[in-house]
Amino acid sequence: MAESSSSRHVNVGHDPFTAIESHLERETAFVSPRLYDVFINHRGPDVKETLALLLYKSVKDLGFRPFLDYQEIELGDSLPSSVKHAICSSLVHIAIFSETYADSPWCLAELTLMLKSKAKIIPVFYDVTPSHLRHMKEGGYVDSFVKYEEKGRYLTELQEWKASLKAASFISGCQFTKHNYQNDDMLCEEVVRAVLKELQKHKTKSLVVAKNPVGLDELVKEYERHCKMKMEEKVQRVGIFGMGGVGKTTLAKELFNLKRSEYDGSCFLFDVREASLKTELTSLQNKLLKDLVNEEHEKFQSIEEGKRHLKEYLERSRSLRFLIVVDDIDEVNQLDALLVTKDILNSASLVIVTTRDKSVLVRSGITLHFEMKEMGPDHGRQLFCWNAFCRPDPASGYEELVESFVEECKGLPLALEVLGGHVFGSIKHRWQLELEKVRKTLPGNIKQRLKISFDSLDREEKEVFLDIACFFIGKRKDMAMKIWNRSGWSAEHALETLKDKCLVVEFKVGSIWKKGNVSLRMHDHLRDLGRELADELSHPRRLWHPQQLQSLKSNGFRNILAQTNGHSVRCLNSIKEKSMKCRIKYFLGNSDGRFETSTALLWLQLSYLSNKFTSIPSWIPLQNLECLKIMDGNLERLLENNAQAPFQLKELFLERAFCDPADFTKSLGMYNYLEILVLSGRSSFSPTLIDGRSFSQSLGNLANLRRLVLRSLNITGEVVLHSTGMAPRASSLQTICMGELDLVSKVSISGVQCPSIEFIRLESMYNLIKLNLPKVATLNSLVVVKCSRLEKISGNFDLLQTLERISVYECPQLQKIPGIEKMQRLKYLELSALGQGVTRNCIQRMQ
Repeated sequence: MAESSSSRHVNVGHDPFTAIESHLERETAFVSPRLYDVFINHRGPDVKETLALLLYKSVKDLGFRPFLDYQEIELGDSLPSSVKHAICSSLVHIAIFSETYADSPWCLAELTLMLKSKAKIIPVFYDVTPSHLRHMKEGGYVDSFVKYEEKGRYLTELQEWKASLKAASFISGCQFTKHNYQNDDMLCEEVVRAVLKELQKHKTKSLVVAKNPVGLDELVKEYERHCKMKMEEKVQRVGIFGMGGVGKTTLAKELFNLKRSEYDGSCFLFDVREASLKTELTSLQNKLLKDLVNEEHEKFQSIEEGKRHLKEYLERSRSLRFLIVVDDIDEVNQLDALLVTKDILNSASLVIVTTRDKSVLVRSGITLHFEMKEMGPDHGRQLFCWNAFCRPDPASGYEELVESFVEECKGLPLALEVLGGHVFGSIKHRWQLELEKVRKTLPGNIKQRLKISFDSLDREEKEVFLDIACFFIGKRKDMAMKIWNRSGWSAEHALETLKDKCLVVEFKVGSIWKKGNVSLRMHDHLRDLGRELADELSHPRRLWHPQQLQSLKSNGFRNILAQTNGHSVRCLNSIKEKSMKCRIKYFLGNSDGRFETSTALLWLQLSYLSNKFTSIPSWIPLQNLECLKIMDGNLERLLENNAQAPFQLKELFLERAFCDPADFTKSLGMYNYLEILVLSGRSSFSPTLIDGRSFSQSLGNLANLRRLVLRSLNITGEVVLHSTGMAPRASSLQTICMGELDLVSKVSISGVQCPSIEFIRLESMYNLIKLNLPKVATLNSLVVVKCSRLEKISGNFDLLQTLERISVYECPQLQKIPGIEKMQRLKYLELSALGQGVTRNCIQRMQ
């Protein structure tokens, strides 16, 4: 016990050390069972009313029980045994070494017991230095020990006390000087921070992160690289977001375990979304108080009451640094209730928030985001095998089955763990049966976890999600947006919400698309969930599987994916005969009457048409059609009559659709609004030749055309995109792709006719001899591949300095690529299998 000015009046016997030692065994049984958190070892006359009292009050205000002196002992308790009990029960010891510290045998005896207890000791060198404790020849505490020797007191203990002082001198602590600390308050703040950090280690056990933490070390490193955790003026707040089951909580728990020792207090709040649903946010407020400042209340009557208490205690603890993890939120008010987004925390605190909804982070003012992605195949395989075999690799003979399961899991840790555990201990035949079941439907526990995000959507957001799952995966965003907007929906807002909740992602399909190139993608498990939910509706309105068309009823349908797959007549007739509301097809529209009377059909796709179809049936309403796709048919003509012509058409994809496409190319000029034209044929089966110049004239009339793709057509002679007479210019054309036009000998593109051209690709043009490039300053990519007879590329290369990419290979007759040395913006150059010396010559000129 630290000696105070009044302690000598306590009847403890002549020898304090002997009194302590002699009573240890005999009186321990009678000691009060109350425990202490912190023992403050100090010399009363030096620091009792200053630093020691400040430390005592600060620790007590934070909800911990400190032991300062005899006044802590309850009446009737033995003093020596109580001191022993206080030392042994305390988790942290503070030893304040002051000028007359060694004059007190109580202080020295307590220090010896503190060292024997193995608990954490925080030394405070108050107007002394560690050398005072270390060197006993002159200065420091020498005079105190000389007095003991002169009086013949404690002679058997002196060497042990000296050893204790020397041991304490080597423990890192706080040294008080006017240079280090301006006053006792600043020193107290530093000591209390160290005390709380140590108490936190004892109070909070490490969280169980994962049964099989595959790839977790790499994930933590990636997180650290991304976040670059630096101290800022404001509290560091990080949001971890991603789809359900992707491992957000696992990462958060690992970060919590790794970092909590760096902070004065820490708290992990699990399942905040679930607690909010059960109106238990007040319980989380209480947990936050208890974990951070050791303050526990009866359940708050309201969230506002909890916020008031949180604010009071957190403001009182502004000098302390906290680590707080808030797991699985879906509303801003959940963070508000916990005050973790308010600026009342110490600036060195860290708050980590996990969520499925990125927009919650943005609306909460959290700007540092880390997105959780799916597992790579190697880590995915290991995680699956740990759950299936209790080892990191497949058992012999199961390799192919493991690969199949891992492929079905699509990198989702939840699925890898669930399915791996599901087949654990099963024979091969059972594995094969389970694999077939998984391919048809999601296991219930995976489905329920993923469905949480779907349930949080509003009506329009759910409709957009189901549309994407059934119809728009891999399809272009702009076309989907047009359809949704035609339905009167706030499509942009709905899609942004789905992206924020990690239910949908956008991606670009490559440089061949320069504009309008964003398509939609969804994790396979979310796709399967969406399709199951669409099928489970009491009146399904989305028909996405061909077999569903065989059992159409007269209910209203909003969406139909009618891929005919060989029984096209029966499928289309079944659609014709039913009364339905049809918005999307692959029939896309919105009608209250019969399908054939609908005037809102926007998108039509027909695939694998049988020989019975010679044209698009006249009963299909095409008046307002904007996108038409026909693939793999044997049409003799596109329309039964021109009266049904879709004059509003913007996108036309005819891929292997005609027996003979020559007649159709003559009528191209009527589609004045066309923006995308993709034509491909079966050149070996096309009996009629297409005159290149006439075809070029038809293209020149399409003023809105942005993208042109021609493949496997019997176009003869020259494709010349030049202005002719008063013909309008193809002023919007940006992308030209031609391939397998075996009879074309020359391609000439005019900068006057095509002033906006950006991308040109010519491939497998076996009779192409000459290529004339446009005189424009917009072209940035040129790709010429497998044009075995190409001899010359010409153009005004002074105007082609915007080229960033040139790929020319397998053109053995090409002798020169002029002007390449003038292309200052060139970033990517690929030259291979050209005429003799061409590649070397180009490189020399560029040097």
